[in-house]
Amino acid sequence: MPLMSPAWSPDEKNIAYVTFENGLIKQITNNNHNNTEPSWFPDNYSLAYTSDQNGSPQIYKININNGQSYRLSWEGAKNQNSEVSSDGSFLAMSVWILIPLLTIASCTSKKNVKHIDSAAINTSENTDANISNSASLDALESVNAQELQQNNILYFDLDKYNIKNEFTQILDAHSDFLRNNPSYKIIIEGHADERGTSEYNIALGERRAKSVKEYLQSKGVLEEQMKVISYGKEKPAVLGHDEMTYAKNRRVVLAY
Repeated sequence: MPLMSPAWSPDEKNIAYVTFENGLIKQITNNNHNNTEPSWFPDNYSLAYTSDQNGSPQIYKININNGQSYRLSWEGAKNQNSEVSSDGSFLAMSVWILIPLLTIASCTSKKNVKHIDSAAINTSENTDANISNSASLDALESVNAQELQQNNILYFDLDKYNIKNEFTQILDAHSDFLRNNPSYKIIIEGHADERGTSEYNIALGERRAKSVKEYLQSKGVLEEQMKVISYGKEKPAVLGHDEMTYAKNRRVVLAY
């Protein structure tokens, strides 16, 4: 069985790696998810690693002695390939975000066209026009996506997961965009306030996210364009212990 992503501890007394089987060697992570890319902290007993236990790859930190772990990365659809600085004060990672690369496609240079024959110039102009038109369409899609990202949160009542009428207009705008741009994908994040157990809030967040997914599907959005993730109470929008805070944390976030 192959061993992958080996990483020596700073004191060179331990090595962490990824394997698909258990054995006599000490197993650090103990779940049914993909846990990869270990990177040591300078204390020699903490590891940063990538795990998909919440649906998408994110960075976690684990104590190799007691197995306690917690999540480090929250922003971005995917975070992976983490590296810890030698003093443990910084962590670098690869972050996946959706940014259409329009600038390169739309850039053209007219500097050295003096000695090109007329046929070549005509061809170049047609090509530039095609690129410009394509880039303009892509840019319009990008602007629309950015506008939708500014209007991407739905709020829910206590212990409820039904969509309020006041938010259907927001969902209709998202469904129109996704239906007309099938290459775009969306992550539907379900959240809850801090009251209740972690297990209950994970389930409640999932029900909220799924209700949004079902609404979008009813409007023609494709199944493969959507992914549901529940954070429960683990990722509050605001901190506090009053009803105003709770109301802001009972939400679904649509992330492109």
